[in-house]
Amino acid sequence: MDVTAPSVSRDLVCIHHVLEQHRQEFHPSGKGFQMSPLSYPLVAVVTPLFNGGEYLAEAMDSVQELDYPNLVHVILDNASTDSTPQIVEQYRNRRVPLLTHRRAMTVPMAVNWNAAVDMVPSEARYFRVLCGDDTLSPDAISSTVAIAERDPAVNVVGCLWRAHGLCGEELPAARDIFDGKEVARGYLRREHNALSGNHVLVRCSELNAQHPFYDEAIESFDSDANVRICVRSRYGFVRRELGVWRVHPNSITNRIAVRTFAHELCWLSILDRYAPQLLGYQDYTEYRRAYRHHVLRRLLKACVHDRSTQILVRCMERMRRDGDPVRPLDFIGAIADWTLLTLLRQRHRVGMPSRRKTLRRGAEMAPRAPEY
Repeated sequence: MDVTAPSVSRDLVCIHHVLEQHRQEFHPSGKGFQMSPLSYPLVAVVTPLFNGGEYLAEAMDSVQELDYPNLVHVILDNASTDSTPQIVEQYRNRRVPLLTHRRAMTVPMAVNWNAAVDMVPSEARYFRVLCGDDTLSPDAISSTVAIAERDPAVNVVGCLWRAHGLCGEELPAARDIFDGKEVARGYLRREHNALSGNHVLVRCSELNAQHPFYDEAIESFDSDANVRICVRSRYGFVRRELGVWRVHPNSITNRIAVRTFAHELCWLSILDRYAPQLLGYQDYTEYRRAYRHHVLRRLLKACVHDRSTQILVRCMERMRRDGDPVRPLDFIGAIADWTLLTLLRQRHRVGMPSRRKTLRRGAEMAPRAPEY
């Protein structure tokens, strides 16, 4: 009853009959659902994998325990060398059907993620990416679909998620549907972190067979996709934590992004891409300069902490390739900012842009001056 995709083409595999058979055999008890499962739009949970054996069973258990009745779990294994294939096999013939494929050779992460969303069945109306080391709460799909179904202009629905604090809590509590551009503006100003990561439900109309969903040239390709969608649609939000984002010693975030400053440098690229249009050129240059100084100070701190200039040299080379070369005066300016703000007893404005102030008071997320 499960389907193993012979390729990663989105339209190559039609699994309608498989889904229908699963719905007949694994009909929910009916608690919370007054309609038949077929009355609910199909949602694909998409899991791109590479050596996810340590936490994969927890992730797949959470999908099987979702209270939404019309699901398919799409899994693309990027040629894992651990127990990942064996764990996936254990979940065949469960309530939520699987659509799987295993690569013969490992490809870059973004390439694998694009291929995974390309496997989403054409019958699906929404998809949600779930990494193999994360989990979903039982109502993660039903609560986000409920908002998306209320407004066809909502193409992405987020939720609260926990990283260094509770991301998204700064959004106004009285609303659950927002103008996408306003949400994107607040994100670029670092007023909230709701658009970071893959903690979103996406309408499948955002998938375009002619163009990859994720930009493979940028490290934070998931956040970039969220901003891109918000620029042209409305944004829905569920004010609850709908899953667990796990950072562990072997996670990509811990092994690569944190140690190489990849996300910090990528943020400059995201500002270059969207801020001139959304914020205006003057605010864009001001926010970019402040964040760039923050990155340079962190690089200097890393040099002192590690007693090595290796990361600094690597990051400076990348910025040079990106057309943003770092000069000695840039470091002097970054340190001068820190010194001045310290003398003025405004150290809360030193470092990463502050997200401490919430946006709950007004109905709109009005622009405000930089706080960093």
